[in-house]
Amino acid sequence: MNATDTHKLVFIARRSGWTAAAAACLETTLIAGVFEMQPVLVLLDDAVTQLIPEQNGETLGLKTLARQFPALELYGIDTVYVDEVALQERGLADADLLIPVKRLHTGQLATLVAAAATTLVF
Repeated sequence: MNATDTHKLVFIARRSGWTAAAAACLETTLIAGVFEMQPVLVLLDDAVTQLIPEQNGETLGLKTLARQFPALELYGIDTVYVDEVALQERGLADADLLIPVKRLHTGQLATLVAAAATTLVF
């Protein structure tokens, strides 16, 4: 992340992809992208598991959010940040994830939020 990484809207997801909060965060981020509001998505805590490929919620009757991540670019969302510590705690490497991400190191989240016009946490 550098000084030119500013966004009008920052959406922060903290929960796994099997929660209503995670679905609401992703859907709201996509809507902001449709309206060209310069959204960025930040995945913290269990939300980083949304990027694990080959998830399938059909047997549970749940929507599989992971399937939507490759389409983010179509909505003008070209940056997804993930918490480096959350990835490490879950044993995930960049190669394990569905899409390329930017890692957030200690203190960078505060900088990203401070530069945003609006931040929404789910």
